[in-house]
Amino acid sequence: MPAKLKNKLSYSVTLDWEEESLYTFLSGLRDGLGCFRTPVHISMAAFLRLADDGLDQLQAFLAEVCRTHSAHNVVFGKMREQQLFGEKIVAVPLALAGEFGRVWNAFQKIGMGTKFAPHVTIATGVSSDADIHEYVRASLASWGAQHGVLNARAVGFKLWEHTAGNKNAKRRLTNAKEVAAEMGTQVSAFKKNADEVVNSVAGLRDLIGAENQEHAAGAKFKRATIDLDAVAADLEVAFGAVINELQEMFPEPKDAAGHENRSKAVEVALEKAGVVLIKVCGDHGLDEERVAAHWEPIRAYLLTAIVFLGDIVEQHPVLFESLFFVLVIAILPEVWLSRPLFRIFGFGPQGPIKGSAAAWAQRVFFGARVQENSWFAILQRAGMVGGSWFGSAWRWVLCTVFKVC
Repeated sequence: MPAKLKNKLSYSVTLDWEEESLYTFLSGLRDGLGCFRTPVHISMAAFLRLADDGLDQLQAFLAEVCRTHSAHNVVFGKMREQQLFGEKIVAVPLALAGEFGRVWNAFQKIGMGTKFAPHVTIATGVSSDADIHEYVRASLASWGAQHGVLNARAVGFKLWEHTAGNKNAKRRLTNAKEVAAEMGTQVSAFKKNADEVVNSVAGLRDLIGAENQEHAAGAKFKRATIDLDAVAADLEVAFGAVINELQEMFPEPKDAAGHENRSKAVEVALEKAGVVLIKVCGDHGLDEERVAAHWEPIRAYLLTAIVFLGDIVEQHPVLFESLFFVLVIAILPEVWLSRPLFRIFGFGPQGPIKGSAAAWAQRVFFGARVQENSWFAILQRAGMVGGSWFGSAWRWVLCTVFKVC
């Protein structure tokens, strides 16, 4: 006779919120547990802060899953810091959940991460058999579900509310739902390509480390070692000259630039930025061909991303801010490159002051000056103060969005 387990067992698991995937997993789990006559509790706690109707939709969806697959209970935590299994849970906006995995380790490294990563808990009944415990564990392992974070790609733009108590939450939510249906393919490509550019930007940094190692082994370079801080300082100066050239080529428009004009401006800006980046890196002893190879996918992604963001900023501000967040995350940690590069596109130390290069860039690349308290504006201010971009930006995100200070 199998040994009895006295205490409730719980499993932290990453679930992909695509309906087909979730139904498939729960269906298989239920089929296997059918002979055990024990409830399976699928608990979704207060990891998510949603607009009211968004929460209702999610609850209705999982309730339907519950009925269809005979899962006996669906538990929702609606209060921030609600107790669940004796643990305090901190709310996380659903729109960020899909991106949270990429930056979670970075949060932890700089001492700003919350204790609990967002996750879903699947728990068996209180008096479960050891066989049930083993079956559920094996099911999670075979399905590829490991302790981690949510993937919200299916509903991330349908249910999110980017600040608690936002007076325009319902209007923004409705707008986001419409945009999600209208632009689903473009949004998916935007987020998928963000993953690729992360690798390319990190590759530039790794290239510096690799060439330093080659020098130590006897290779001949212009400098004994390659200093990232020195590279960043020279990029700041060189990209500043690029901004001056661009302002002469593309005067600030009276009206928002159209798609074609925006595309041309972004293409020229990135072309000039690439020339400067390759030259500066070469001056510091890096192989220019290898730098160019790493830059190309970054250039291609930024061209598509910035033009797309400029096209949607006025019509779909909610979607713009969420996708802009994805773009910033893609190269944010590599501050030696990201800070001087983003200055070209309107991220200056003083923010979008009228008549400044930042204000010009916003008009040319994004069509209009953004609202004072939007993510775009606050990340802009936080991101351009000295070398504290990463820490400042994420301290604001944690305090203002996650309510964790």
